[in-house]
Amino acid sequence: NGYRSLHTTIIGPHKRRIEVQIRTRDMHDVAESGIAAHFLYKEKNNGGIGGNKASDESTRFAWLRELVNEVRRQSDPIEFVNAVKEDLFLKEVLVFSPGGDLYALPRGSSVLDFAFKVHSDLGYHCAGAKVNGKMVSLKHQIKNGDMIEILESIHQTPKREWLQYVRTSKAKNRIRAWLKRRQREHSIV
Repeated sequence: NGYRSLHTTIIGPHKRRIEVQIRTRDMHDVAESGIAAHFLYKEKNNGGIGGNKASDESTRFAWLRELVNEVRRQSDPIEFVNAVKEDLFLKEVLVFSPGGDLYALPRGSSVLDFAFKVHSDLGYHCAGAKVNGKMVSLKHQIKNGDMIEILESIHQTPKREWLQYVRTSKAKNRIRAWLKRRQREHSIV
């Protein structure tokens, strides 16, 4: 859409996440006035006034103007932003490690999926998890913005029921492979 800026999230005091955006004055004006208005302005300045091109642009960005109007009507802007984020990211959740690393996983993923995403060995030895500082079960489904800490034990190994807790193919494949390898080892002995 032509809008560019640097976005990052940092971990601040008391392990609170802080979103930082870096942009030029022009980028800021676009963000504040709306990209639709910016494109319509550019179109008019390029000889599109009164022509079908500007009208097409107006029609194409009607949904965006409606969105902006909805924001203005909202009594709770934070609730509105959360709803928009949910709509935009229906297929994935974005979560953090305790060190502030950002991970994207499919919606419906569990803390076990997260453990296997970070590293297979972490998944194999996942004994528990904390989400936002609170203990949760291994089948706990993660949500956008969660900070996930995996608790591991060298004595913990994958169990067949873990296959019911995970959603990602990586986690399923790693668990199945480990179970097959373990079964072969027991068959040989």
